[in-house]
Amino acid sequence: MTLAALAVLLGAAGPAETPVPAAAPPGPEQWGIVTNLPGGLCGAKAPAVEGAELSLALSRDNSLSMFLAGPGWKIQPQTYEIVMQLDDLAPFAFTMHGEGPALVGEVPRDFRAELMTAGKIGFNFNAKTYTIAVRNLAGVVDRLDTCIQARKAAERQH
Repeated sequence: MTLAALAVLLGAAGPAETPVPAAAPPGPEQWGIVTNLPGGLCGAKAPAVEGAELSLALSRDNSLSMFLAGPGWKIQPQTYEIVMQLDDLAPFAFTMHGEGPALVGEVPRDFRAELMTAGKIGFNFNAKTYTIAVRNLAGVVDRLDTCIQARKAAERQH
């Protein structure tokens, strides 16, 4: 994931559908979709929760990246081991690269099934614990896959 893609996904540039705040955990239709990420990526951004933003990006080779961001975060460019917890499963360390206002990490393929069925994603960063309620992340990834397929089809027409 490039820093340019990260900037676009976080809303620093480029059009995106605006995420709609939700009282219940946001469903796939409530995530803002960014179709113009560099490198052929498509991204999805959930409504912010307690000052934390969760975004996902899907690449042309079906790699999935997760972004965690905060408007006030000032992250040194380095690798971080973020302690995460999905639902009531055991906490685990997730390797993410930080820079500016965000952390980004590629979701390991053997971890995707648990992530897709999660109802909440908890993590600790900067001495604060965050919990982001989610639902149907598989549906979000399906929307990203539709975006990727549309980009590939458009490229074939040119």
